Amino acid sequence: MRNEMIKYIIIAGGIFMMTGCKDKNADSNAPEPNEVIKDASEAIETSTNYLDAQSKAAIEAASKTYTDLESNIQGLISEIKNSGKETTQDMSKELDSKLSTAKEKLKNLQEAGEENYQKAADVFNVAIEELKDTYEKTKDEFQKNNQK
Repeated sequence: MRNEMIKYIIIAGGIFMMTGCKDKNADSNAPEPNEVIKDASEAIETSTNYLDAQSKAAIEAASKTYTDLESNIQGLISEIKNSGKETTQDMSKELDSKLSTAKEKLKNLQEAGEENYQKAADVFNVAIEELKDTYEKTKDEFQKNNQK
């Protein structure tokens, strides 16, 4: 969506400049219409490459966040299961569920196209925040139960 807007702005600017080039009283140093189109195309390509690089970096950061959190959660789930307490088993089920949801949202983000990338990123961020909250609550509750 952002790429499309940038393209339209650049093209509109190029058209504006081209119409100025046709004026007989225009500055003789004005660029040729073909130069304007070439410059606009280069600007579009540069903008697109920049936005693609930003998206890739954001996806890599999201993957790292998920992987780190997954590792912490797996350790906690292992502790919960080894405790043998029935009341704590429900905790691990909720964590498993939230972890699966976040994994699915990460996959959606990785597969998202340019037009739906932002929506996928927002959905993933909500899922990862819910997972972090559940992890912290479960960890605190598990520690309280084990101190008794």
